[in-house]
Amino acid sequence: SHNFGLVQTMNFQNLEDIEIEVFPLTNFRYYAKLGRWQTGVNLGWSVLRASQHFDTFMGTKEGYEPFTINISKNTAFSQYNIIQQLNRIECYVGAHVGFSIATASQSYAPDDLDALKKVNPVVGGEIGMNFYFFRSLKLSTIVGMYYAGQLEYATKEASYWGQAVYEKQMLKLYPFFVGLSLTYSIWPALMTGGR
Repeated sequence: SHNFGLVQTMNFQNLEDIEIEVFPLTNFRYYAKLGRWQTGVNLGWSVLRASQHFDTFMGTKEGYEPFTINISKNTAFSQYNIIQQLNRIECYVGAHVGFSIATASQSYAPDDLDALKKVNPVVGGEIGMNFYFFRSLKLSTIVGMYYAGQLEYATKEASYWGQAVYEKQMLKLYPFFVGLSLTYSIWPALMTGGR
């Protein structure tokens, strides 16, 4: 069967100095099911409202500056059903590999640091349970983890006097995630008109 799914996950990782610990990631998946195996592609995106604190004459970490982080994740994946009861329930383990693009947009940073982009490899795995509703619709619960390289942004250092200084800062991305997926399956019998 051919399957089209919308996946919403919450990704858990403390990104240290920019005050993000949890962020949502929306994914669109297409995959083909071949017996117990599923293989396909995943396209994901997220927009994060980040902020950083910096020292001012008022005291340590008294300054506040917001900025935006865009993350796009593009992977190929494969899954294997370790438990399979067709049209009822499935339990699978899976792995995915691909790349992500992380862009930090900071309007207050200098021109050469206001839109830092980093392309990273992605590798990870997940486990999930599929629960069927009727023949073509299923709801899945997902748990997993992946490594997605580094996020690059401009950290601000404001002296007590004079102009603020920005420098590139790197953070590693390796979130743990949980989520839900709603999948619609097109079966071969439907594609051939029931013949």
